[in-house]
Amino acid sequence: MKFSGYLYVFLSIGILFPDKVNAQFETANWILSGDFSINFVDENPTTSNRKYSNSISPHASYSNEFGDLLMYTDGSTIWNSKSEVMKNGEGLKIIPYSLMMIIPKPGADSVFYLFGFTNTAVNNSDYILGISYSIVDLKANEKKGEVIEKNKLLYSGMHGSYTISGSCDRSVFWLVGDVDINLIEGTDKIYIYQIDKNGIAGPFTSYPLRFGNSGNFKLSPDAKKILFSVDGNGASGTLIADFEFKNLPKEPIVNYKPMIGNGPGEFSSNGKFVYVASGKKI
Repeated sequence: MKFSGYLYVFLSIGILFPDKVNAQFETANWILSGDFSINFVDENPTTSNRKYSNSISPHASYSNEFGDLLMYTDGSTIWNSKSEVMKNGEGLKIIPYSLMMIIPKPGADSVFYLFGFTNTAVNNSDYILGISYSIVDLKANEKKGEVIEKNKLLYSGMHGSYTISGSCDRSVFWLVGDVDINLIEGTDKIYIYQIDKNGIAGPFTSYPLRFGNSGNFKLSPDAKKILFSVDGNGASGTLIADFEFKNLPKEPIVNYKPMIGNGPGEFSSNGKFVYVASGKKI
């Protein structure tokens, strides 16, 4: 089962089957602004002008398996399903209009991680991009929800992008992202974090080749292949590689090779095919 970002804010959890009995609707609610959303539970999507917030930016959201909204955020505030600000739910420091991802914490039925881009200060004046996370407990505060940890810096030096994927049973997730260390070695690297019932472990560092930055990360549905783009330092294009997470903490990204296309790509839902953009062609 694959977990990836979509429209910069949504976490795609599972495959949306047409049979509602077998469907998983954790991403059924797409909140495109504070007063407009699309719901994908029924065969024909429906829109809503419900008032979610005063924010005009896209919101990350998470719903239950039946498509009932559980929580949502614009990156600065997080609300519960009743549009109530959660306890300690203000003052989040995710950059507006940037990629946000919500995943359930493995082994916990009401605890979730919220990941997003953040600015980190350097020398009290300059800023570099990083990834931060907060932890939400939906059952806390008399089941109104509470942010129990907030704005925890995972790492700074983000240069490209990141993604999160997980196993079908949701017992483990992997966050894969670029890290900029050009000042030291003249090349970026890829960080991998493993998220399971014990928390977040890492970073584990991968060295597939020398490049200036990387992004467009996509993991296959079985998390055995990884697709990503690189640029700079003599390397440019889209690569596919084996993602051997069982190798962790040793090198997990191996046997990479270039794709014909040089743009962003995606795996098919069964993982048998890869689609890569190249200009106006796929």
